[in-house]
Amino acid sequence: MKEKHNLTLNDWDSADKPREKMINLSRKNLTEAELLAIIIGSGVPGQNVVDLAKEIYASADQNLMTLSRYEIADFKRFNGIGDAKAVSIVAAMELATRLYQKRWDEKEVIVHESKDIAQYIRPLISDLNHEEFHAIYFNSRNKVIGRELICKGGLNTTPVDIRLIFKGALKCNATAMAVAHNHPSGSFVPSQNDKTLTTNIYEASRLMRITLLDHLIVGIDPSGKPGFFSFHDEGYL
Repeated sequence: MKEKHNLTLNDWDSADKPREKMINLSRKNLTEAELLAIIIGSGVPGQNVVDLAKEIYASADQNLMTLSRYEIADFKRFNGIGDAKAVSIVAAMELATRLYQKRWDEKEVIVHESKDIAQYIRPLISDLNHEEFHAIYFNSRNKVIGRELICKGGLNTTPVDIRLIFKGALKCNATAMAVAHNHPSGSFVPSQNDKTLTTNIYEASRLMRITLLDHLIVGIDPSGKPGFFSFHDEGYL
């Protein structure tokens, strides 16, 4: 009997294809569904692991950003996915998110416009199912020199202590800053509370002589597409 590495791709069992492709070819050759199948490990009677992975990926409209928002309970809705497999998938998604953010944190990040700030903060908070409010600090060249989680809240509101924002700014000797929070609903429209908070932060920043570059609302819309609202771009700052 031939060893599997001597077989052509068409000779491989469908449940083994992702693993064989990873071993014999390259991870770059695998689709998102095949990578997910490797994490899941095994299928169920009547459905191999590749088909199970495709079903799960299709439920997220074949969008990784949407899939990354799934919690353990969301994965357990699928036949054959119990606690162990659901936890493995969620852990893999979280590792990917942290790796992306780590790469940003370790390189010199200089922002020139709102989309640069959005690109920096989006991987950290866009796919959360609760609100988080972050402050990002810059030096005189608009290089990121610090970031602080100011607070986290529920689905719709997050209480923000403005003193903590400026405490972080003073700690890293920032000359400028931006603030950002997510809307789990997928709507980027600012609430009246968002507008009032922005005004209060701006007034405080003038007194502290620390430039407020922007306030961003980030998230993922119902179609799974990431987006953001910029108070600066829309004329509020």
